[in-house]
Amino acid sequence: MPAIRALFEECVEVQHACYTARVLSNPMTLRPLHNLLRLYAGLTASHPSFMRLARFVISGGTATAVNLGTLFVLTHFFGVWYIYSSIAAFAVSFFVSFSLQKLWTFGDTALDKVHVQATKFLAVILVALGINTMLIYAFVEYMHAHYLLGQLVSGLFIAVINYFSYKHIVFSQSHTDSIAPAATPRERMSYFQVAMLLAAVLLFTFLALFRLSENPPTWMDEGVIDQISINIAAYGIYGIQTAPDTFTSANFMTTSFPVFYPVAASFALFGTTLLNARIVMFAFMALLCVTGYFLIQSVARERKYSLALFSLFLLVTFAPLYGHGKNVLGEVPGLLFFVASLLALSYAQRATQFRPWLVSGTLLGLSMVTKPLYLLILLPTTLVMYVVMYRRVSFVNMVAFGLGVTAMLVLWFFLHVTSIAVLKEILFAANTNNVALSTRILENASQFISQLQPIYFFGLLAVWWGSLLLRLRGSIKISDAELFAAVFSVMNLLMYLASRGFYRYFFPAEVLALLFLPHALYETPLTNNPFLVRSLDLELEKI
Repeated sequence: MPAIRALFEECVEVQHACYTARVLSNPMTLRPLHNLLRLYAGLTASHPSFMRLARFVISGGTATAVNLGTLFVLTHFFGVWYIYSSIAAFAVSFFVSFSLQKLWTFGDTALDKVHVQATKFLAVILVALGINTMLIYAFVEYMHAHYLLGQLVSGLFIAVINYFSYKHIVFSQSHTDSIAPAATPRERMSYFQVAMLLAAVLLFTFLALFRLSENPPTWMDEGVIDQISINIAAYGIYGIQTAPDTFTSANFMTTSFPVFYPVAASFALFGTTLLNARIVMFAFMALLCVTGYFLIQSVARERKYSLALFSLFLLVTFAPLYGHGKNVLGEVPGLLFFVASLLALSYAQRATQFRPWLVSGTLLGLSMVTKPLYLLILLPTTLVMYVVMYRRVSFVNMVAFGLGVTAMLVLWFFLHVTSIAVLKEILFAANTNNVALSTRILENASQFISQLQPIYFFGLLAVWWGSLLLRLRGSIKISDAELFAAVFSVMNLLMYLASRGFYRYFFPAEVLALLFLPHALYETPLTNNPFLVRSLDLELEKI
Protein backbone atom coordinates (compact mmCIF):
# COMPACT_ATOMS: atom_id res chain seq x y z
CA MET A 1 0.00 0.00 0.00
CA PRO A 2 2.78 2.54 0.78
CA ALA A 3 4.32 1.86 -2.62
CA ILE A 4 1.00 2.34 -4.40
CA ARG A 5 0.36 5.57 -2.47
CA ALA A 6 3.82 6.91 -3.32
CA LEU A 7 3.26 6.08 -6.98
CA PHE A 8 -0.12 7.86 -6.90
CA GLU A 9 1.39 11.00 -5.32
CA GLU A 10 4.16 11.01 -7.92
CA CYS A 11 1.58 10.82 -10.71
CA VAL A 12 -0.34 13.72 -9.17
CA GLU A 13 2.81 15.82 -8.99
CA VAL A 14 3.69 15.07 -12.62
CA GLN A 15 0.14 15.91 -13.72
CA HIS A 16 0.24 19.21 -11.76
CA ALA A 17 3.60 20.13 -13.31
CA CYS A 18 2.29 19.45 -16.82
CA TYR A 19 -0.82 21.54 -16.16
CA THR A 20 1.29 24.43 -14.82
CA ALA A 21 3.53 24.29 -17.88
CA ARG A 22 0.52 24.36 -20.21
CA VAL A 23 -0.99 27.36 -18.36
CA LEU A 24 2.23 29.36 -18.39
CA SER A 25 2.85 28.57 -22.05
CA ASN A 26 -0.61 29.85 -22.98
CA PRO A 27 -0.31 33.45 -24.28
CA MET A 28 -3.76 34.31 -22.91
CA THR A 29 -2.51 33.62 -19.36
CA LEU A 30 0.33 36.13 -19.52
CA ARG A 31 -1.46 38.69 -21.67
CA PRO A 32 -2.66 40.93 -18.76
CA LEU A 33 0.85 41.06 -17.32
CA HIS A 34 2.32 41.60 -20.77
CA ASN A 35 -0.11 44.44 -21.47
CA LEU A 36 0.67 46.03 -18.12
CA LEU A 37 4.40 45.92 -18.84
CA ARG A 38 3.83 47.38 -22.32
CA LEU A 39 1.77 50.19 -20.81
CA TYR A 40 4.50 50.91 -18.27
CA ALA A 41 7.19 50.92 -20.98
CA GLY A 42 5.09 53.19 -23.19
CA LEU A 43 4.48 55.70 -20.41
CA THR A 44 8.16 55.65 -19.49
CA ALA A 45 9.09 56.36 -23.10
CA SER A 46 6.57 59.17 -23.60
CA HIS A 47 6.70 60.76 -20.13
CA PRO A 48 10.05 59.83 -18.53
CA SER A 49 10.11 62.64 -15.95
CA PHE A 50 6.53 62.01 -14.86
CA MET A 51 7.12 58.26 -14.55
CA ARG A 52 10.31 58.81 -12.57
CA LEU A 53 8.34 61.02 -10.21
CA ALA A 54 5.58 58.37 -10.03
CA ARG A 55 8.17 55.70 -9.16
CA PHE A 56 9.59 58.01 -6.52
CA VAL A 57 6.13 58.56 -4.99
CA ILE A 58 5.40 54.82 -4.93
CA SER A 59 8.80 54.04 -3.44
CA GLY A 60 8.44 56.89 -0.95
CA GLY A 61 4.94 55.74 -0.01
CA THR A 62 6.27 52.27 0.66
CA ALA A 63 9.07 53.69 2.78
CA THR A 64 6.61 55.95 4.65
CA ALA A 65 4.41 52.95 5.46
CA VAL A 66 7.46 51.11 6.78
CA ASN A 67 8.42 54.21 8.79
CA LEU A 68 5.01 54.68 10.42
CA GLY A 69 4.59 50.96 11.01
CA THR A 70 7.98 50.64 12.70
CA LEU A 71 7.38 53.76 14.79
CA PHE A 72 3.96 52.53 15.92
CA VAL A 73 5.08 48.99 16.72
CA LEU A 74 8.15 50.09 18.72
CA THR A 75 6.29 52.82 20.62
CA HIS A 76 2.92 51.14 21.15
CA PHE A 77 3.84 47.49 21.66
CA PHE A 78 7.42 47.61 22.97
CA GLY A 79 7.19 50.84 24.98
CA VAL A 80 10.22 52.45 23.33
CA TRP A 81 10.49 56.23 23.80
CA TYR A 82 9.10 57.90 20.69
CA ILE A 83 12.40 59.69 19.92
CA TYR A 84 14.30 56.38 19.84
CA SER A 85 11.45 54.82 17.89
CA SER A 86 11.59 57.68 15.41
CA ILE A 87 15.34 57.23 14.86
CA ALA A 88 14.96 53.47 14.35
CA ALA A 89 11.96 53.89 12.06
CA PHE A 90 13.79 56.52 10.05
CA ALA A 91 16.82 54.24 9.59
CA VAL A 92 14.73 51.27 8.44
CA SER A 93 12.55 53.28 6.08
CA PHE A 94 15.49 55.17 4.65
CA PHE A 95 17.22 51.90 3.75
CA VAL A 96 14.06 50.71 2.01
CA SER A 97 13.67 54.05 0.23
CA PHE A 98 17.29 54.17 -0.93
CA SER A 99 17.17 50.63 -2.30
CA LEU A 100 13.98 51.30 -4.25
CA GLN A 101 15.15 54.68 -5.54
CA LYS A 102 18.52 53.39 -6.68
CA LEU A 103 17.39 50.19 -8.36
CA TRP A 104 13.95 51.22 -9.62
CA THR A 105 13.36 54.97 -9.65
CA PHE A 106 16.70 55.91 -11.20
CA GLY A 107 17.53 52.48 -12.67
CA ASP A 108 21.05 52.53 -11.28
CA THR A 109 22.40 48.96 -11.05
CA ALA A 110 26.08 49.84 -11.50
CA LEU A 111 28.51 48.78 -8.79
CA ASP A 112 31.60 50.70 -9.84
CA LYS A 113 30.52 53.89 -8.04
CA VAL A 114 28.96 52.33 -4.97
CA HIS A 115 31.66 53.68 -2.67
CA VAL A 116 31.15 57.24 -3.99
CA GLN A 117 27.38 56.96 -3.76
CA ALA A 118 27.67 55.47 -0.27
CA THR A 119 29.71 58.46 0.89
CA LYS A 120 27.17 60.92 -0.53
CA PHE A 121 24.34 58.80 0.82
CA LEU A 122 25.86 58.90 4.33
CA ALA A 123 25.94 62.72 4.21
CA VAL A 124 22.32 62.83 3.08
CA ILE A 125 21.34 60.41 5.87
CA LEU A 126 22.98 62.50 8.57
CA VAL A 127 21.39 65.76 7.40
CA ALA A 128 17.96 64.20 6.92
CA LEU A 129 18.15 62.35 10.25
CA GLY A 130 18.91 65.56 12.09
CA ILE A 131 16.05 67.41 10.39
CA ASN A 132 13.65 64.53 11.01
CA THR A 133 14.51 64.28 14.69
CA MET A 134 14.24 68.03 15.29
CA LEU A 135 10.90 68.25 13.50
CA ILE A 136 9.23 65.39 15.36
CA TYR A 137 10.61 66.66 18.69
CA ALA A 138 9.24 70.13 17.96
CA PHE A 139 5.84 68.70 17.00
CA VAL A 140 5.49 66.60 20.16
CA GLU A 141 7.15 68.79 22.79
CA TYR A 142 6.28 72.32 21.61
CA MET A 143 3.14 71.89 19.50
CA HIS A 144 1.72 69.01 21.59
CA ALA A 145 0.81 67.11 18.43
CA HIS A 146 0.49 63.33 18.15
CA TYR A 147 3.85 61.71 17.42
CA LEU A 148 2.45 59.97 14.32
CA LEU A 149 1.28 63.30 12.92
CA GLY A 150 4.70 64.79 13.56
CA GLN A 151 6.39 61.86 11.87
CA LEU A 152 4.04 62.09 8.87
CA VAL A 153 4.69 65.79 8.26
CA SER A 154 8.41 65.36 8.85
CA GLY A 155 8.46 62.39 6.47
CA LEU A 156 6.91 64.45 3.67
CA PHE A 157 9.64 67.07 3.90
CA ILE A 158 12.34 64.44 4.16
CA ALA A 159 10.92 62.89 0.97
CA VAL A 160 11.35 66.22 -0.87
CA ILE A 161 14.91 66.56 0.40
CA ASN A 162 15.72 62.97 -0.53
CA TYR A 163 14.34 63.25 -4.07
CA PHE A 164 16.49 66.22 -5.03
CA SER A 165 19.48 64.80 -3.18
CA TYR A 166 19.18 61.47 -4.99
CA LYS A 167 18.58 63.09 -8.36
CA HIS A 168 21.25 65.78 -8.29
CA ILE A 169 23.85 64.53 -5.81
CA VAL A 170 23.77 60.75 -5.24
CA PHE A 171 22.69 59.64 -8.73
CA SER A 172 23.57 62.78 -10.68
CA GLN A 173 25.33 60.82 -13.43
CA SER A 174 22.97 57.85 -13.73
CA HIS A 175 19.30 58.93 -13.89
CA THR A 176 18.77 58.82 -17.66
CA ASP A 177 15.64 56.65 -17.62
CA SER A 178 17.29 54.42 -20.22
CA ILE A 179 14.78 55.61 -22.83
CA ALA A 180 14.76 59.34 -22.26
CA PRO A 181 17.65 61.40 -23.63
CA ALA A 182 20.30 62.51 -21.18
CA ALA A 183 19.92 65.98 -19.76
CA THR A 184 22.20 68.70 -20.98
CA PRO A 185 24.47 70.38 -18.41
CA ARG A 186 22.31 73.53 -18.35
CA GLU A 187 19.23 71.44 -17.47
CA ARG A 188 20.85 70.01 -14.34
CA MET A 189 20.85 71.61 -10.94
CA SER A 190 24.22 72.47 -9.50
CA TYR A 191 25.15 71.55 -5.94
CA PHE A 192 24.65 75.18 -4.97
CA GLN A 193 21.14 75.18 -6.42
CA VAL A 194 20.30 71.98 -4.55
CA ALA A 195 21.58 73.55 -1.34
CA MET A 196 19.51 76.68 -1.96
CA LEU A 197 16.41 74.57 -2.63
CA LEU A 198 16.90 72.72 0.65
CA ALA A 199 17.42 76.06 2.39
CA ALA A 200 14.11 77.28 0.98
CA VAL A 201 12.37 74.13 2.22
CA LEU A 202 13.80 74.53 5.71
CA LEU A 203 13.00 78.25 5.82
CA PHE A 204 9.40 77.62 4.78
CA THR A 205 9.05 74.81 7.32
CA PHE A 206 10.27 77.03 10.14
CA LEU A 207 8.14 80.04 9.20
CA ALA A 208 5.01 77.99 8.55
CA LEU A 209 5.22 75.85 11.71
CA PHE A 210 6.46 78.50 14.13
CA ARG A 211 3.71 79.01 16.73
CA LEU A 212 1.26 77.55 14.25
CA SER A 213 -1.61 77.15 16.72
CA GLU A 214 -1.14 80.65 18.21
CA ASN A 215 -0.14 83.01 15.43
CA PRO A 216 -2.06 84.52 13.73
CA PRO A 217 -4.94 84.57 16.24
CA THR A 218 -8.10 82.75 15.29
CA TRP A 219 -11.28 84.66 14.45
CA MET A 220 -14.91 84.11 13.53
CA ASP A 221 -14.56 82.79 9.96
CA GLU A 222 -11.93 80.26 10.99
CA GLY A 223 -14.04 79.17 13.95
CA VAL A 224 -17.10 78.56 11.77
CA ILE A 225 -15.08 76.54 9.24
CA ASP A 226 -13.58 74.46 12.05
CA GLN A 227 -17.04 73.87 13.52
CA ILE A 228 -18.42 72.64 10.19
CA SER A 229 -15.41 70.34 9.79
CA ILE A 230 -15.97 68.98 13.32
CA ASN A 231 -19.58 68.14 12.46
CA ILE A 232 -18.52 66.38 9.27
CA ALA A 233 -15.93 64.33 11.17
CA ALA A 234 -18.14 63.52 14.18
CA TYR A 235 -21.63 63.21 12.69
CA GLY A 236 -21.19 63.14 8.93
CA ILE A 237 -23.36 66.29 8.68
CA TYR A 238 -22.38 69.09 6.29
CA GLY A 239 -23.61 71.89 8.53
CA ILE A 240 -23.08 73.87 11.72
CA GLN A 241 -24.49 72.86 15.11
CA THR A 242 -26.65 75.53 16.77
CA ALA A 243 -28.00 73.42 19.66
CA PRO A 244 -27.78 69.82 20.89
CA ASP A 245 -28.84 67.58 17.97
CA THR A 246 -29.75 70.69 15.94
CA PHE A 247 -27.86 71.55 12.76
CA THR A 248 -28.29 74.22 10.14
CA SER A 249 -26.97 74.19 6.58
CA ALA A 250 -23.44 75.42 5.88
CA ASN A 251 -24.49 77.09 2.64
CA PHE A 252 -24.19 80.55 4.18
CA MET A 253 -20.40 80.15 4.21
CA THR A 254 -18.38 81.42 1.27
CA THR A 255 -15.59 78.88 1.87
CA SER A 256 -16.60 75.44 0.66
CA PHE A 257 -15.96 71.68 0.70
CA PRO A 258 -12.35 71.70 -0.69
CA VAL A 259 -11.40 73.15 2.72
CA PHE A 260 -14.02 71.50 4.95
CA TYR A 261 -13.29 67.88 4.06
CA PRO A 262 -9.47 67.90 4.45
CA VAL A 263 -9.83 69.58 7.86
CA ALA A 264 -12.52 67.07 8.82
CA ALA A 265 -10.20 64.23 7.82
CA SER A 266 -7.46 65.69 10.03
CA PHE A 267 -9.90 65.89 12.95
CA ALA A 268 -11.03 62.30 12.42
CA LEU A 269 -7.45 60.99 12.27
CA PHE A 270 -5.61 63.10 14.84
CA GLY A 271 -8.24 64.68 17.08
CA THR A 272 -10.17 67.93 17.28
CA THR A 273 -7.64 70.68 17.98
CA LEU A 274 -6.81 73.98 16.30
CA LEU A 275 -3.32 72.68 15.55
CA ASN A 276 -4.71 69.72 13.64
CA ALA A 277 -6.88 72.09 11.59
CA ARG A 278 -3.96 74.37 10.79
CA ILE A 279 -1.73 71.44 9.85
CA VAL A 280 -4.02 71.09 6.82
CA MET A 281 -3.36 74.74 5.96
CA PHE A 282 0.35 74.08 6.35
CA ALA A 283 -0.04 71.35 3.73
CA PHE A 284 -1.93 73.73 1.42
CA MET A 285 0.83 76.34 1.75
CA ALA A 286 3.53 73.74 1.11
CA LEU A 287 1.75 72.45 -2.00
CA LEU A 288 1.34 76.02 -3.25
CA CYS A 289 5.10 76.55 -3.00
CA VAL A 290 5.79 73.24 -4.77
CA THR A 291 3.34 73.86 -7.62
CA GLY A 292 4.56 77.45 -8.01
CA TYR A 293 8.15 76.21 -8.27
CA PHE A 294 7.28 73.68 -10.97
CA LEU A 295 5.04 76.18 -12.80
CA ILE A 296 7.95 78.58 -13.28
CA GLN A 297 10.13 75.70 -14.42
CA SER A 298 7.45 74.77 -16.92
CA VAL A 299 7.02 78.24 -18.48
CA ALA A 300 10.70 79.27 -18.45
CA ARG A 301 12.50 78.66 -21.72
CA GLU A 302 15.98 78.67 -20.19
CA ARG A 303 17.61 78.89 -16.76
CA LYS A 304 14.61 77.01 -15.41
CA TYR A 305 16.12 76.09 -12.06
CA SER A 306 17.56 79.53 -11.33
CA LEU A 307 14.34 81.37 -12.13
CA ALA A 308 12.22 78.83 -10.23
CA LEU A 309 14.49 79.19 -7.19
CA PHE A 310 14.19 82.99 -7.31
CA SER A 311 10.40 82.67 -7.41
CA LEU A 312 10.36 80.12 -4.59
CA PHE A 313 12.43 82.34 -2.29
CA LEU A 314 10.20 85.33 -3.04
CA LEU A 315 7.18 83.23 -2.08
CA VAL A 316 8.53 81.61 1.10
CA THR A 317 9.73 84.99 2.41
CA PHE A 318 6.40 86.69 1.63
CA ALA A 319 4.81 87.45 5.01
CA PRO A 320 1.15 87.57 3.81
CA LEU A 321 1.49 83.94 2.72
CA TYR A 322 1.63 82.98 6.40
CA GLY A 323 -0.70 85.74 7.55
CA HIS A 324 -3.49 84.51 5.26
CA GLY A 325 -2.35 80.90 4.96
CA LYS A 326 -2.10 79.72 8.57
CA ASN A 327 -5.71 80.56 9.36
CA VAL A 328 -8.23 77.99 8.15
CA LEU A 329 -9.58 80.07 5.26
CA GLY A 330 -10.10 79.62 1.53
CA GLU A 331 -7.60 82.05 0.00
CA VAL A 332 -4.53 79.79 -0.09
CA PRO A 333 -6.37 76.56 -1.04
CA GLY A 334 -8.17 78.34 -3.89
CA LEU A 335 -4.91 79.82 -5.14
CA LEU A 336 -3.24 76.41 -4.91
CA PHE A 337 -5.87 74.85 -7.17
CA PHE A 338 -5.53 77.71 -9.69
CA VAL A 339 -1.72 77.47 -9.82
CA ALA A 340 -2.01 73.68 -10.17
CA SER A 341 -4.47 74.24 -13.02
CA LEU A 342 -1.94 76.51 -14.77
CA LEU A 343 0.74 73.85 -14.32
CA ALA A 344 -1.57 71.20 -15.80
CA LEU A 345 -2.43 73.59 -18.65
CA SER A 346 1.25 74.10 -19.41
CA TYR A 347 1.71 70.33 -19.54
CA ALA A 348 -1.51 69.77 -21.54
CA GLN A 349 -0.31 72.00 -24.38
CA ARG A 350 2.65 69.68 -24.92
CA ALA A 351 0.58 66.49 -24.68
CA THR A 352 -1.41 64.75 -27.38
CA GLN A 353 -4.24 63.43 -25.21
CA PHE A 354 -7.25 65.15 -23.68
CA ARG A 355 -6.74 63.91 -20.11
CA PRO A 356 -4.35 66.72 -19.04
CA TRP A 357 -6.98 69.22 -20.22
CA LEU A 358 -9.57 67.45 -18.09
CA VAL A 359 -7.25 67.62 -15.09
CA SER A 360 -6.58 71.32 -15.69
CA GLY A 361 -10.30 72.07 -15.94
CA THR A 362 -11.08 70.08 -12.81
CA LEU A 363 -8.44 71.96 -10.83
CA LEU A 364 -9.75 75.26 -12.15
CA GLY A 365 -13.25 74.25 -11.08
CA LEU A 366 -11.97 73.38 -7.61
CA SER A 367 -10.44 76.84 -7.38
CA MET A 368 -13.75 78.43 -8.35
CA VAL A 369 -15.76 76.55 -5.74
CA THR A 370 -13.27 76.94 -2.90
CA LYS A 371 -14.25 80.59 -2.50
CA PRO A 372 -16.51 82.94 -4.52
CA LEU A 373 -13.56 85.32 -4.85
CA TYR A 374 -12.07 82.90 -7.38
CA LEU A 375 -15.40 82.19 -9.06
CA LEU A 376 -16.00 85.89 -9.76
CA ILE A 377 -12.46 86.34 -11.11
CA LEU A 378 -12.03 83.09 -13.01
CA LEU A 379 -15.28 83.07 -14.96
CA PRO A 380 -14.47 86.23 -16.98
CA THR A 381 -10.78 85.28 -17.08
CA THR A 382 -11.60 81.90 -18.61
CA LEU A 383 -13.85 83.52 -21.22
CA VAL A 384 -11.05 85.89 -22.23
CA MET A 385 -8.58 83.00 -22.52
CA TYR A 386 -11.08 81.04 -24.60
CA VAL A 387 -11.14 83.89 -27.13
CA VAL A 388 -7.32 83.92 -27.14
CA MET A 389 -6.80 80.15 -27.40
CA TYR A 390 -9.77 78.64 -29.21
CA ARG A 391 -8.04 78.52 -32.63
CA ARG A 392 -5.00 76.72 -31.19
CA VAL A 393 -6.81 74.12 -29.08
CA SER A 394 -8.79 71.21 -30.48
CA PHE A 395 -12.49 70.91 -29.86
CA VAL A 396 -12.02 67.69 -27.87
CA ASN A 397 -9.54 69.33 -25.52
CA MET A 398 -11.80 72.33 -25.04
CA VAL A 399 -14.71 70.04 -24.17
CA ALA A 400 -12.55 68.05 -21.72
CA PHE A 401 -11.45 71.29 -20.01
CA GLY A 402 -15.04 72.54 -19.84
CA LEU A 403 -16.30 69.23 -18.46
CA GLY A 404 -13.77 69.40 -15.62
CA VAL A 405 -14.88 72.92 -14.68
CA THR A 406 -18.57 72.10 -15.00
CA ALA A 407 -18.33 68.94 -12.90
CA MET A 408 -16.89 70.86 -9.95
CA LEU A 409 -19.45 73.66 -10.26
CA VAL A 410 -22.33 71.17 -10.35
CA LEU A 411 -20.93 69.29 -7.34
CA TRP A 412 -20.55 72.59 -5.48
CA PHE A 413 -24.09 73.65 -6.26
CA PHE A 414 -25.75 70.45 -5.03
CA LEU A 415 -23.43 69.85 -2.07
CA HIS A 416 -22.96 73.38 -0.76
CA VAL A 417 -25.24 75.95 -2.41
CA THR A 418 -28.49 73.94 -2.85
CA SER A 419 -30.57 76.87 -4.23
CA ILE A 420 -30.43 79.92 -6.50
CA ALA A 421 -31.35 82.24 -3.62
CA VAL A 422 -28.37 81.06 -1.60
CA LEU A 423 -26.13 81.42 -4.68
CA LYS A 424 -27.09 85.11 -4.92
CA GLU A 425 -26.29 85.61 -1.23
CA ILE A 426 -22.87 83.99 -1.62
CA LEU A 427 -21.92 85.97 -4.72
CA PHE A 428 -22.93 89.31 -3.19
CA ALA A 429 -21.56 88.61 0.30
CA ALA A 430 -18.70 91.06 -0.29
CA ASN A 431 -21.13 94.02 -0.11
CA THR A 432 -23.33 93.17 2.85
CA ASN A 433 -23.59 96.87 3.84
CA ASN A 434 -24.94 97.89 0.41
CA VAL A 435 -22.31 100.58 -0.09
CA ALA A 436 -22.56 102.33 -3.46
CA LEU A 437 -20.19 100.99 -6.12
CA SER A 438 -18.71 104.42 -6.87
CA THR A 439 -17.94 104.94 -3.17
CA ARG A 440 -16.19 101.58 -2.90
CA ILE A 441 -14.11 102.20 -6.01
CA LEU A 442 -12.96 105.64 -4.81
CA GLU A 443 -12.11 104.41 -1.30
CA ASN A 444 -10.19 101.39 -2.54
CA ALA A 445 -8.40 103.31 -5.30
CA SER A 446 -7.13 105.80 -2.72
CA GLN A 447 -5.33 102.94 -0.94
CA PHE A 448 -2.90 102.67 -3.85
CA ILE A 449 -1.44 106.07 -3.03
CA SER A 450 -1.85 106.09 0.75
CA GLN A 451 -1.16 102.57 2.09
CA LEU A 452 2.06 100.57 1.78
CA GLN A 453 0.69 97.10 1.01
CA PRO A 454 -1.53 98.20 -1.92
CA ILE A 455 1.34 100.34 -3.27
CA TYR A 456 3.63 97.31 -3.14
CA PHE A 457 0.98 95.18 -4.83
CA PHE A 458 0.42 97.67 -7.64
CA GLY A 459 4.18 98.04 -8.12
CA LEU A 460 4.51 94.29 -8.65
CA LEU A 461 1.68 94.32 -11.15
CA ALA A 462 3.20 97.28 -13.00
CA VAL A 463 6.55 95.51 -13.43
CA TRP A 464 4.90 92.26 -14.54
CA TRP A 465 2.46 93.91 -16.93
CA GLY A 466 5.21 96.14 -18.31
CA SER A 467 7.28 93.06 -19.07
CA LEU A 468 4.34 91.46 -20.86
CA LEU A 469 3.78 94.56 -23.00
CA LEU A 470 7.46 94.79 -23.94
CA ARG A 471 7.51 91.10 -24.85
CA LEU A 472 4.39 91.46 -26.97
CA ARG A 473 5.96 94.46 -28.70
CA GLY A 474 9.15 92.49 -29.31
CA SER A 475 7.25 89.40 -30.60
CA ILE A 476 8.62 87.27 -27.77
CA LYS A 477 6.49 84.21 -27.09
CA ILE A 478 4.44 84.32 -23.90
CA SER A 479 3.15 81.05 -22.47
CA ASP A 480 -0.60 80.64 -22.17
CA ALA A 481 -0.16 79.81 -18.48
CA GLU A 482 1.49 83.19 -17.79
CA LEU A 483 -1.07 84.98 -19.96
CA PHE A 484 -3.87 83.24 -18.05
CA ALA A 485 -2.33 84.37 -14.75
CA ALA A 486 -1.90 87.94 -16.06
CA VAL A 487 -5.54 88.21 -17.16
CA PHE A 488 -6.50 86.81 -13.75
CA SER A 489 -4.48 89.58 -12.05
CA VAL A 490 -6.29 92.26 -14.08
CA MET A 491 -9.68 90.83 -13.10
CA ASN A 492 -8.53 90.53 -9.48
CA LEU A 493 -7.56 94.19 -9.40
CA LEU A 494 -10.91 95.25 -10.85
CA MET A 495 -12.77 93.02 -8.40
CA TYR A 496 -10.77 94.45 -5.50
CA LEU A 497 -11.75 97.99 -6.43
CA ALA A 498 -15.42 96.98 -6.15
CA SER A 499 -14.97 95.03 -2.89
CA ARG A 500 -14.88 96.01 0.77
CA GLY A 501 -11.14 96.64 0.52
CA PHE A 502 -9.64 93.81 2.61
CA TYR A 503 -6.03 93.10 1.62
CA ARG A 504 -6.71 89.38 1.32
CA TYR A 505 -8.97 90.14 -1.65
CA PHE A 506 -5.94 91.03 -3.82
CA PHE A 507 -3.70 88.38 -2.22
CA PRO A 508 -4.05 85.87 -5.15
CA ALA A 509 -2.87 88.35 -7.79
CA GLU A 510 -0.06 89.53 -5.52
CA VAL A 511 1.28 85.98 -5.15
CA LEU A 512 1.06 85.39 -8.90
CA ALA A 513 2.96 88.62 -9.57
CA LEU A 514 5.68 87.49 -7.15
CA LEU A 515 5.92 84.05 -8.75
CA PHE A 516 6.27 85.39 -12.29
CA LEU A 517 8.48 88.37 -11.38
CA PRO A 518 11.93 86.71 -11.93
CA HIS A 519 10.76 85.09 -15.17
CA ALA A 520 9.22 88.35 -16.38
CA LEU A 521 12.39 90.33 -15.66
CA TYR A 522 14.58 87.76 -17.38
CA GLU A 523 12.36 87.56 -20.48
CA THR A 524 11.96 91.34 -20.82
CA PRO A 525 13.77 92.53 -23.98
CA LEU A 526 16.51 94.90 -22.82
CA THR A 527 18.55 95.08 -25.99
CA ASN A 528 18.82 98.84 -25.68
CA ASN A 529 20.66 98.45 -22.39
CA PRO A 530 23.42 95.82 -22.86
CA PHE A 531 24.97 96.60 -19.47
CA LEU A 532 21.71 95.61 -17.72
CA VAL A 533 21.54 92.44 -19.79
CA ARG A 534 25.08 91.43 -18.84
CA SER A 535 24.48 92.26 -15.17
CA LEU A 536 21.36 90.07 -14.95
CA ASP A 537 23.10 87.27 -16.85
CA LEU A 538 26.09 87.36 -14.48
CA GLU A 539 23.83 87.22 -11.43
CA LEU A 540 22.07 84.14 -12.82
CA GLU A 541 25.44 82.56 -13.64
CA LYS A 542 26.34 82.79 -9.96
CA ILE A 543 23.28 80.69 -9.14
